[in-house]
Amino acid sequence: MDKLLLGLSLLCFTWTVSGGWCINCRKKSVKIYASQKLLCRSCDFVLPKGDCIKGRGTCTAKINETCSTEKVFYNGLIQYGKLKCKEHCQESKTMLKKKMISSECCMGRNFCNNI
Repeated sequence: MDKLLLGLSLLCFTWTVSGGWCINCRKKSVKIYASQKLLCRSCDFVLPKGDCIKGRGTCTAKINETCSTEKVFYNGLIQYGKLKCKEHCQESKTMLKKKMISSECCMGRNFCNNI
């Protein structure tokens, strides 16, 4: 009985990369438990090689937040990026002529967001 209760309690605290609680999680889900705090890199302006030139720091993801990496590409080459904790993060790629904006989310380990 104790093992069943432990299993159910762990299942109830499973968080998905797409930003929602789930019971029957799919392959892209990552288990983060309520007692764990997810630490993320934060930077308002990151150069292509990963150097932060504005707003370097860390943030602690709250409920409904994951670590986020946003990258801006021009002609297929990365120009700059932004790192942060983001609420309801959704992975996406948006094309605007020669410019592409990519948004990635992660929560598998601390400081998982980078350029």
